[in-house]
Amino acid sequence: MSDKIAIMNKGQVVQLGTPKEVYNRPASKFVAEFLGDINLIKGQMKGKTDNGLHNLALTSLGINLPYPGSLPNGCKAGDVVEVALRPTDVQTFHELNGLHGQEFKNLCEGRVVEVEYLGHSSMLRVEAGGETLLVQEKQLVDYHVGQKIWLKIDSDRLILFPCE
Repeated sequence: MSDKIAIMNKGQVVQLGTPKEVYNRPASKFVAEFLGDINLIKGQMKGKTDNGLHNLALTSLGINLPYPGSLPNGCKAGDVVEVALRPTDVQTFHELNGLHGQEFKNLCEGRVVEVEYLGHSSMLRVEAGGETLLVQEKQLVDYHVGQKIWLKIDSDRLILFPCE
């Protein structure tokens, strides 16, 4: 097992780092997609939040998120960005009963379009706001096609790329 890996594209090294660094902070969409399933959604930077974080609008999902990471080079308020989100960084809820305060943040409604049982976990395809998102649950879930569910986006895990 190596402590560093190099990702190559067309004979050129495009990223070098530890497996964790490269997976969690890919340098490009190519690297992100090369290393596994990823959701790509258009977003727009909306300035700063009251506590100094970047405000990111995922308009297709109807939510605004505080984004704690650094912005792509040259990115500023009003710019459109591509937001990468791993399927494991989305939580699902049957209903919102029992959620409190901060748990209501970063939520959007979705509808299950596919459920794939993977033995120890489940992979869902969920349509939300015109987007089809992959969501990987760490356990088996009892969702069915057509069911309305709620999605919670982990804004700490988002990766931003400039739009091309």
